Amino acid sequence: MMMSPIFIAESLELVAMAAVVFSCWLIGRREALSKESGWNLISSGLLLVLLSLPLKAIAHSLQVEWWPILDPLLLSVLVDTGGIILIVLGLWRWLPKVTARHRALRKLSAKARHLEALAESSSSELETRVVAFELERAQRRSSESILATVVDSTPIVLLATDQKGLITVAQGRSLTAITSLARRELTGRHISEVLPSVEGDLPKVLDGRTVTKDVRSLGCVVRFRLGPRDDTEGVPSGIVAVGHDITDLDAKEQLLQEAKSTAEKANAAKSQFVANMSHEIRTPLSGILGLSELLLLEDDLPPAARECAERIESSADGLATLVGKVLDFSKIEAEMLTLEEVDFRPAEVLAKLQAMMAHQATHAGLKLRIECPNDRIVLNGDPMRLMQILTNLVGNSIKFASRGEVVVHLEVGEQTADGRLPMRCSVSDQGLGISLENQAVLFEPFTQASRSTAREYGGTGLGLAITKSLVELMGGSISVDSVPGRGSTFVFDGLFSPPQGRGSHRVLTNGPMASVKSELAPILVVDDDSVNRMVMVHLLESLGYAPYGVGDGQEALIQLEESTYDLVLMDCQMPVLDGFDATRILRNREADGQRLPVIALTANALIGQRERCLAVGMDDILTKPVRQNDLTEVLERWLPDPSSG
Repeated sequence: MMMSPIFIAESLELVAMAAVVFSCWLIGRREALSKESGWNLISSGLLLVLLSLPLKAIAHSLQVEWWPILDPLLLSVLVDTGGIILIVLGLWRWLPKVTARHRALRKLSAKARHLEALAESSSSELETRVVAFELERAQRRSSESILATVVDSTPIVLLATDQKGLITVAQGRSLTAITSLARRELTGRHISEVLPSVEGDLPKVLDGRTVTKDVRSLGCVVRFRLGPRDDTEGVPSGIVAVGHDITDLDAKEQLLQEAKSTAEKANAAKSQFVANMSHEIRTPLSGILGLSELLLLEDDLPPAARECAERIESSADGLATLVGKVLDFSKIEAEMLTLEEVDFRPAEVLAKLQAMMAHQATHAGLKLRIECPNDRIVLNGDPMRLMQILTNLVGNSIKFASRGEVVVHLEVGEQTADGRLPMRCSVSDQGLGISLENQAVLFEPFTQASRSTAREYGGTGLGLAITKSLVELMGGSISVDSVPGRGSTFVFDGLFSPPQGRGSHRVLTNGPMASVKSELAPILVVDDDSVNRMVMVHLLESLGYAPYGVGDGQEALIQLEESTYDLVLMDCQMPVLDGFDATRILRNREADGQRLPVIALTANALIGQRERCLAVGMDDILTKPVRQNDLTEVLERWLPDPSSG
């Protein structure tokens, strides 16, 4: 059965109208206008345009006067218009999406290119860093190798630990010797296992302090210096121990200690020898001087005998001075020379100097002039050492001057801020003078201006060296200003304390002898040397005392039990019972409130002798050879004058 053209046309019209209605419905939907539906609109528009084509063909081919619905041409125009509208709407919604995608693709492409460039750059940088890291690691290995080589070639030991004390670095050829472990075995061990002696010091090191420790093991000695190992922020992160192999040095130090000990023993032996020689020389010397003084006290002594006695006294006195200088120099060398601290008047020291040196100056054709503006001032210090300084300087001036006068000028300045009193003294002469070359070494020991001076004037060259040391002990200095042929001026100064009110030390002049004591004060003389005992007894008798002599400490104690004495002159070194033990026993016997003055007689002038005498209970000390003036001074100090009572 064949369908008629009208039926077909009507069917197409219905389809076209349905398409138009669908298009209108599609356009009317809200989501149809979204960006995502653009392609649907375009598809629907194209479909309508395609449907209009057969409608146009049918309208031209079929000769139908009346169409039941619409004219095919009009319908095709409507369909085309709807399709075009849908296509336009679709393009309107689809093109921005395409453009956005294009832009997104462009951005993605740009980002991709950027990422690719960045990746390439990062890859290149990473490669560079890897290469640098490898180079650094190689350099570190090389440095560690060089460090290990350097450390191994030196007597250095290097240990480093982490914060827990575990060893991370171990270098040094001595490690094996002191630990008995290979280096690779040390890594990871606690430092206290390797160096047990430093365990107690580890907290100090971790606290930021430095500790030095000597480690001895298997014949090796390593001196370690342990310190904190800080991180980049300065926080302690471990320990660094740097050791130095001092095995050879330690051996040398032990040899040095042995040598020092030997030298100290030799020095002690020398000191003992000097003390013994001092005693052995001073004991007979004291007898010679005492006997010569006793001879000179005789009024009817023939002139020739008096001259001999004076020569004997002068020679013995020179020998005593020489022995004293040698002893003083020995004390200075041993740094054992000390100063007394007693109150004294400098004017009295100068008065004694005048009395002692005036005859010698007059004999040399010189005048000795003493100047002391403030003659009533009192100082606290050592007047005997001050007297020794002045005697040395004035004696030299008299020795080397042949005309004019020797002037001694002493003055005391104002009290300083620290309470000391400065004293300044000068000794001037018009003698030979001293060249600048000789002035430079004048105060050195065993030094004299020239060999001809030593031959012509004698001397040991110790006097000025001793003088310089004594001045320095007094807190001062000494200098010389001299012109050859015109004379010299020696200037020295010192610092003294104000008077302390402690046992004023009186310095007597060489004037007339002390007045004879009334009632003949009894004095016990204890000395094992019969000559010295006889001299002392005669000297005391000449001074108006009643002496009695015994030969040792035991006899002295017996005599003190049987008789009463006002004072004891006690020799220190004696057989049977020496003066120290005898004095100690005497003090134990004495009742409360009673004390018999005991004066030590000693030929030992070394340091410590005075302290030893005072420690056992002796009250004062006389050094042999005992001169009459020194004896008088001590007796007047300890025996009351009956006339004053």
